[in-house]
Amino acid sequence: MVTIRDIAQQAGVSVSTASRALNDNPKISQATRTRIQEIAAKVGYQANFNAKTLTLGEANVVGVVFPVAEERSLENPFFIDVMAGINAELSEHRYVLSVAIGATTEKVLANVRAMVLQAKVKRFILLYTKEDDPVSAFLREQDVRYVVIGQPLNQETKLYVDNDNYDAGYATTELLLKEHQSIQPLFVKSEADWHYETERERGFKDATQMHDIQALVIKAETSKSDIILQYVSQHPEIDGIIATDDSLAFAMLTQWRQFYHHDISVIGFNNNQLLNQLAGEKFHTVDLHANELGLEAAKLLFAEVKTGHTNVEFTII
Repeated sequence: MVTIRDIAQQAGVSVSTASRALNDNPKISQATRTRIQEIAAKVGYQANFNAKTLTLGEANVVGVVFPVAEERSLENPFFIDVMAGINAELSEHRYVLSVAIGATTEKVLANVRAMVLQAKVKRFILLYTKEDDPVSAFLREQDVRYVVIGQPLNQETKLYVDNDNYDAGYATTELLLKEHQSIQPLFVKSEADWHYETERERGFKDATQMHDIQALVIKAETSKSDIILQYVSQHPEIDGIIATDDSLAFAMLTQWRQFYHHDISVIGFNNNQLLNQLAGEKFHTVDLHANELGLEAAKLLFAEVKTGHTNVEFTII
């Protein structure tokens, strides 16, 4: 088995220099880093992650923190695409990802604490933004580097990647009003009322106000189909729906079809291709380019900057 001593000998440098070069330490010149990394790749050198953890005090792991939810969130296509993007960049740095998820804030925080204090994980990506978030507060206390996907709600969070959710809400409403001739649109968001939903709702309300149209807004959950059906049955005047998630949009359309004999235009978010195919031509979705969000978040995590923001464009399909 090839060892780091073999790499150092071939490169004509000390073991410590070879180690720093393989770990992309900026104290080693780029030319030297590149030369040593090429030698390592040529001879098939594989780093000993456990040894590296002991040497640097950091595991080759990035913690990916989910919003408080049940474990079925892992099945959400948006999160799957985000993690694929993250993993693509992590492989370039010889890191792997580890997920922190839980049904309560306390469980998520306990998971993250264990990763930091016991597993020596020093880099995290948070898949949500939240006011007074104990997880991000803990990471700051521990001086752990983290990137947020979403617009930060506090000034302490310095690194984030986001879509323009206000613009997305405005643009989808304009599409519904102009191209689909909707005169009584409905905006549907989850009961969690996440910040990205608030921003999309703000765009929706501004667009409807520009056209002097009443803005209807409700909170709903896919698991509460009876409540959705009740609302739909009481509001036959609705002629278009924008929902903050494809699953929620599909649930609204499904209940609508149970009560009425005509279809209406529905727009969701996250580009769930399965739901898009099942729903038919009246169903539209916004592709937030989740893979790119994850990729850019991971790039920012390893960038040598203390503050940074990357905006990822969206596409209405």
